[in-house]
Amino acid sequence: MKITSENFIHQLIKKNPSALDYVIDNYSNLMFKVITSVLGTDHREDCMECLNDVILKVWNNISSYKSEESKFTSWLIAVSKYNAIDYKRKLIKTKDQCDIDDITLINEKSTEDIILDNENRNELLNIINTLEYPDREIFIRRYLIGDSINTICSSLNLTRSSVDNRIFRGKKKLKEQLTSGYGGFVNE
Repeated sequence: MKITSENFIHQLIKKNPSALDYVIDNYSNLMFKVITSVLGTDHREDCMECLNDVILKVWNNISSYKSEESKFTSWLIAVSKYNAIDYKRKLIKTKDQCDIDDITLINEKSTEDIILDNENRNELLNIINTLEYPDREIFIRRYLIGDSINTICSSLNLTRSSVDNRIFRGKKKLKEQLTSGYGGFVNE
């Protein structure tokens, strides 16, 4: 039997697959436009999945269509719109949830690297603590807190050249202590 605009609804009710093909061929663009107006054009895959859901709903619920109450296109637009709204709600709900396997850690250091970093930091702090005042204070402010040299000069009432010299001598002393602790070499 040939499916036409006059008999496709009756054939859909009878579950004729050719009638569903007719709906897809003639109305899929309309359904897709309604769905993209709700979901947005940047969600093409979701729109296609929603379109498939709408086609399935048309197939399963064609008996709820009443031709005396509305045109088929109006009913189809309503089915498409409300299905897209439900789909959007589902997307929003799943957007807040994520699969633990999809999460990429920002800090991908291994536990061993973290432990070594902490040990190295603690050892460096111990060596800095062996420095005399104000050298210790200069190193803590400059390299741990991140103060500028001018800020250090004004807070400790020292000249710029004095702070520069203390940093130079302190680095030399720290390097000597680190070198002796690491078997004679240290990365520069």
